Amino acid sequence: MSKPYSLAALLMFVSALIMIYGGFVAQPMPLLPFAAVFLALMAGMRRGWRSLAWLAFFATAFATIYALSQIWAVGAWWIIALAITSGLSFLVLFGSLWRAPRVAEV
Repeated sequence: MSKPYSLAALLMFVSALIMIYGGFVAQPMPLLPFAAVFLALMAGMRRGWRSLAWLAFFATAFATIYALSQIWAVGAWWIIALAITSGLSFLVLFGSLWRAPRVAEV
């Protein structure tokens, strides 16, 4: 059985790792709660939970907007990587959620 949100979950995992790096090294602590939320949403999406995918859709939109707003202020490689991975995850989730949910055949 194919997991419909596995690519988005992988991109969110990479985003969470970048947030953890940024939270410990560059901007002390403000990104760590967001990394924990991303990891929790990713775990639910790996199980194929559509409701968590919707929450992750809005969380990735917020993370992308945050990262894009910080690119000029921070200008570090990790904020650019966060913008890219969060944006890609947002687009993948948009494509996955746009399609109707698959109904199990009886």
